[in-house]
Amino acid sequence: MENKFRNELEIELAGEKILLRPTFENLLATELNVGSVAWLTWKYSRGTKFGADGKIDLASLRSEAAMKSVPPATEIAKIIYFNQAATKPDDPTLKKYSLEEIWEKMLVSGMSQVAAKVVLYLGRVMAG
Repeated sequence: MENKFRNELEIELAGEKILLRPTFENLLATELNVGSVAWLTWKYSRGTKFGADGKIDLASLRSEAAMKSVPPATEIAKIIYFNQAATKPDDPTLKKYSLEEIWEKMLVSGMSQVAAKVVLYLGRVMAG
């Protein structure tokens, strides 16, 4: 279960929930392997708009600016992989997936929804 005070975000891939948690180690791994979190947030959020309810306006994702800024699937998979919450021995619901497992789950899931969630996660991280 996500904790918004920690800027966590739960995403669903192929019917399974994955908790993204922005720890120092997770963000460092992301920056070393994908790019600066600030740069990724700016790059992928251009054109994405949010409604009054705080949810992503799905119509805005069809705009030209949003279409040009959609993260590539390989980067989405890496961001998810490096930001998974660590597995706790006393909590069997948290499992770390391999990059290959994440990639396979992404192929089954709707890419636009996964991309939107990853962009939302990056935005939460940057908002602090």
